[in-house]
Amino acid sequence: MEQRRFPIFAERFSKLRGDKTQEEFAKFLGISRPTVGFYENGTRLPDALVLCQIAEKCNVSTDWILGLSNYKNSGTSNLSVEDIGLSEKATTTLAELSQGGRAVDAKKIAALNLLLEDDSMDEWGNHLLHCISEYLFAEPIPKQPLQFTSEGVKVLEEAIDFLDSKQDIPNFEYVDVLYDKLLIDRVTRATEGARYQLRNPQTIPEVYAPLVLDEGKRRLLKEAKKNGKLQDND
Repeated sequence: MEQRRFPIFAERFSKLRGDKTQEEFAKFLGISRPTVGFYENGTRLPDALVLCQIAEKCNVSTDWILGLSNYKNSGTSNLSVEDIGLSEKATTTLAELSQGGRAVDAKKIAALNLLLEDDSMDEWGNHLLHCISEYLFAEPIPKQPLQFTSEGVKVLEEAIDFLDSKQDIPNFEYVDVLYDKLLIDRVTRATEGARYQLRNPQTIPEVYAPLVLDEGKRRLLKEAKKNGKLQDND
């Protein structure tokens, strides 16, 4: 088999064809089917005019097709700090990480890409980023004390200091504490889901399945809603 003279171009040109047949792709680009075959085999390169035509039709940069850049969109490589929206310090740190060469730096860059990309992971990274931002920038809520009983959820009138109070109140918690625990749990589960998906890309992770309440907790919540002590939050 003849070795490809232009392997990177051939590989990237083949990716652009996708599910189209060579005949369909040739018609789409306005070139002949044999020419498509030559390009995919890596035995020929298009001239400047045809190269620009391919790039325009497929909405990619000529530098990417030729292997001179890893950015498909030419505009991406020319983004400024203001375009990205990150602070100058954050942008400087990113540049230092990408040029650091250490294994830990490479992992940090990979983690950032995971958080920001819409890739084959069905936006798991974006979901994790969303959960982190919701936790970090959550609006403060009142320190409302609650007591969970067999009769439902009881709203206590006054806040209780566990250290100073001599009262023995079982199943007691503050609303703001429960809310923080909920947000932290979401971050933890989203992290586990993204990590599982990274290690098992061909499977659907179960770690992100909704929490299942036991029979007792389901009964308490049902009674609380029935008595109007809790409201559904869609």
